[in-house]
Amino acid sequence: MISIKWLIGVLLVLVMLGTVVSAVVIPKQSDIPLKPPERLTEKDLKMIYEKYNVTENDIKFAKGELPYVMAGTILDGSKKVIITEDGKLPERIKKKVESIGYDFVISKEEAIKISEKAKQEYIKKYGVDPDNPKVVMYNGIPLPKEYINELIKRGIIKPPKTSDTVVTIKSTTGPHQINGKIYVEIFIAKDDAHRPEMSFSELESRTDQALDRFEEEFGVSMYDTWYLGFWDASDVSDSDSSSQVLDDLREDCSWAQDADNEIVFGWADDLDHNGIAYLNGFYAVGSENPTHPFDWPEKSVVQHEISHNFNAPDHGYFGPYCIMTYLYGYLGVDKWCSDCWDTVYGNIWGLWE
Repeated sequence: MISIKWLIGVLLVLVMLGTVVSAVVIPKQSDIPLKPPERLTEKDLKMIYEKYNVTENDIKFAKGELPYVMAGTILDGSKKVIITEDGKLPERIKKKVESIGYDFVISKEEAIKISEKAKQEYIKKYGVDPDNPKVVMYNGIPLPKEYINELIKRGIIKPPKTSDTVVTIKSTTGPHQINGKIYVEIFIAKDDAHRPEMSFSELESRTDQALDRFEEEFGVSMYDTWYLGFWDASDVSDSDSSSQVLDDLREDCSWAQDADNEIVFGWADDLDHNGIAYLNGFYAVGSENPTHPFDWPEKSVVQHEISHNFNAPDHGYFGPYCIMTYLYGYLGVDKWCSDCWDTVYGNIWGLWE
């Protein structure tokens, strides 16, 4: 009886030892050390790519070496396309584009169909979803989003010293509703250095979610019109400068803003901030993919920057539970704190004039 107990005990010890030895000898993918990107070796990168199932095309997409998802369609920026809800050009816009000219006017439904078809063909050909890429660039290094997010969670990557939206330029007058309406004229940069890589349908959807928040919260009707192939930001001297791109939008597209209930919003890419706006002004820019890893959801960028247009201030990285607080903007919060709500509401309805 004693010998049997002794034998069982020995077997248990051997099993435990075997488990420990296996854990030491066989490295697991989860044991890949989390390092600052600049300290990663080629071996580290190979292990990371294997862990997150990163393909060569994922890396090429992050580097901008694959074609634009909208290439070959009328939405690729080579044509001047105006996209309205019903595909008709309102008199309000007709007068503005007389001297500018345009090639097509199509409805949102048509544009979304074109975009979705192009996206599906792109995914089939390259195995990359341009609306949800696996890999992003960080300091010139292509890294999986999941790995970057883990570095952020662990505090290995710190927020940039300058905030994503601190550079705001105050105007003397700001936008407000007229007859309960606000028009948002949305331009997508067409030059290679600034054109967003996301498909039109997804960019429109995420933008629309933000505009819906203003309607739901403040009882105002937000009407968006999209302009593709009109805005070329290639003449910006510092290509990733948000403030310069914002100024360029105002200079190139001021013809679209000639009433107090019209805001001009520009979508660009690879900027040094998630977005920027003229405080209490009529122009704002969002970066679909900023040059640092603290990438906000696109709907948060739109909501935050247009709130600046209505004179809502930033709260810094930490502050009230509010879209104007950087941490919560990054986390996708879509609420305004009571002070910002009052500010936006008052400016939309002209209560502070």
